[in-house]
Parts: sequence; structure tokens; C-alpha cells
Amino acid sequence: MHSRLGFCLYMTLPQCVYPYHTFLARGRMETGVTRTHQLRIETKLPAQKVVLTGVENKKQLISIIFGELIRDRLFHVEYTKGHKLVVTGKQPCPVEISSEEVKTRHDVETHHEEADNIIVQQVLKCGAKAVSVISDDTDVFILLLHYYQKVNLAIPITMESPSQGRVAMT
Repeated sequence: MHSRLGFCLYMTLPQCVYPYHTFLARGRMETGVTRTHQLRIETKLPAQKVVLTGVENKKQLISIIFGELIRDRLFHVEYTKGHKLVVTGKQPCPVEISSEEVKTRHDVETHHEEADNIIVQQVLKCGAKAVSVISDDTDVFILLLHYYQKVNLAIPITMESPSQGRVAMT
């Protein structure tokens, strides 16, 4: 999402790591035994499959990523100078990082738990002249399409896949 500074990137970390509709679709929770690890920034992460198959492991990983993005002043100076990074974690209000300034964004506060809804809400509230959504989630596409028409948006919105070789809609 573009802004007067350069570009504005909204990063949404999922708040609900096991969505209710997924639970209903599967008819049950995970049946396999998943070990919960004590994840810390200074320790080596277990294998990706191990971390991403356990709900508690996912929650810890999201918390670590969010915390490091907020605290890492070197990252702020080197990568957000002239740009904005808005990060949504488990708190209702996202945090905006721009150069060395970190501030809470009450204007995009949300109480949704699922990233799908948060992404669309932020697209509607960002005020950009053009938006590029990085997601290959069909729910995000349908929600964007619905609200694009419902609120008569007149800005270009593209949707790109985060995976190489996968095609998304523009």
C-alpha cells in the first residue's frame, strides 16, 4: 500500500491459529500428538512442520516475530526509513513502525481474530491509491471482491501469491 513516504506495508500475523470454521469443517481438533516447545528468540527453532502443527507453538512463534519487529531498532532504521510497516498481532491495535518511530494505530483497531477479515478491513481503511495483497487464500479473495463492490472502491487492487509459481488474481 503506497503512502506519501514511499510505501506502507501492512503485515497481519494470525491471531486465531486454529480458526473456528476450520474446526467445524474438519469436525474435530488435531488428533495427532504435538509436542509444545518453549520457543525463544535465542534458541534454535524446531523443524518447520513441528512448529506449525501445534497451536501453542504457532502462538509462541507469532509472539516472537511481533515482539522482535517492535524491538529491533536496527531493523527500524535500515528497513523502514521513508516507509511504514504496520504490524497486526494479537492486540486489537496494530503497531506502525517508520524509521525510529513506533506508534499504536488506533484508526485500524480490530477485534476480528482471523487474518482474512483483518486484511480486508485494513485494505478498506488504509486510504491508499493502489493496494497489493500478498495472499493466495480464497477467502481473502472473496471478501475483497465483496467489499470492493459493496463500498464502491475505485482503486486498483492486486492479489499476489506468496509462493513462487502460484498465480493469484489481479
